[in-house]
Amino acid sequence: MRYKPLFTFAIIAITVFTVYFGTATAWTFRPSWTIDYINPMAATLQQGRLDIPNPPMTYDLALYNGRWYMTWGALAAAVHIPLQLLAGGRYVPALYTSLLFGSLTASSVWWILERIRKDWFVKTPKVTTIFFTFLYAFGTMQYYLATVGSIWQVNQVVSTFFGVLGMAMILKKKRSVKDYLLSSAFCGIALLGRPTVGLLIIIPMFLLAHEVKRTRKFSAVILPILFALVVFLVYNAVRFGNPLETGHRFLKEAPELAAKREQYGMLSLSYFPTNVWHMIVVPPKFAWVNGPTMSIDLMGNSIFSLSPVLIVSLGTLFWITSKRKYLAVIQAIWLGIVVTALPSLLYYNTGWMQFGYRYALDFSFLLIILAFFWSAGRVRLWMALLSIYTLWVNYTGIRLLQ
Repeated sequence: MRYKPLFTFAIIAITVFTVYFGTATAWTFRPSWTIDYINPMAATLQQGRLDIPNPPMTYDLALYNGRWYMTWGALAAAVHIPLQLLAGGRYVPALYTSLLFGSLTASSVWWILERIRKDWFVKTPKVTTIFFTFLYAFGTMQYYLATVGSIWQVNQVVSTFFGVLGMAMILKKKRSVKDYLLSSAFCGIALLGRPTVGLLIIIPMFLLAHEVKRTRKFSAVILPILFALVVFLVYNAVRFGNPLETGHRFLKEAPELAAKREQYGMLSLSYFPTNVWHMIVVPPKFAWVNGPTMSIDLMGNSIFSLSPVLIVSLGTLFWITSKRKYLAVIQAIWLGIVVTALPSLLYYNTGWMQFGYRYALDFSFLLIILAFFWSAGRVRLWMALLSIYTLWVNYTGIRLLQ
């Protein structure tokens, strides 16, 4: 990345970080208490342990052989270690890790959009990539999740950053072996935090299938992700004696969730209608009480009602059989969305309690990219007007949960 793009990247990250930090703390810039297993896990990782000894609380932890474990990967805790070391080993609110990686994710989305603009829409103004970047940063579930700072949300935000970075390597016109290697490596890192984000590996694999000379590139794609998968399986085996056991069977969670999981399992078609309903259909409710007010469904609200500009991304579905010069990229992105979203739509929990539909963070940046493609890098007046509504809705929703 050259000097000017790097400068823009940094300015975006700093701006987003500042707004996220202010929003998360109601503009006091003092982090409040959240459920935090990131700090104790980061401390035990430094001791060579994978459990959390004597946790202050045990909700959402798994008890196995007398030890308490997180059921998700250790990625968020691992990247939190440098902050602990800088603080002399003391407790550091996990919110800082969330803010840092959330803002870097926004800048990485800009990086992808800017390269797409240069590759296919070079005549469009540079400011349009800034518009779509801020629409992602402040008009999607990225805004809410990056400003929570609690256990599940921090893990999602950190994992998403590496997933976005993986896509930044290959969503362009020309791709080298190195690009595929880095893409697979970043997807592998994301898998260690949130396996569904690791499924984005399907995008470079699809793009690779469209290239003629691909023997070396195939190895570049498959080897890093396979290595990460082995690490993930070993991680599970060391903790629970089974490489396929993530610990959910031993989880201490809400009784109604445990009952669903025990009846149908973690993944089932029986959950699909409810999850689709909340992710795509359920809108927030509006009223006028001394000004505009909003109420939300804590089980989840439609990502399109909270970010209506995302609807234009659906327009690219009609291009799937066209002969556009960037068709392979569009097809790959849609395949990535489907593959990444499917496990969450089959999952026994919609993400309660939440604003929006937090599992959609895995692929929401891809919808923004598709919206950019659909608009050919241009910003229409109606899109700018809709963005005002989008920003208000997302900020108000965050406030409701605070």
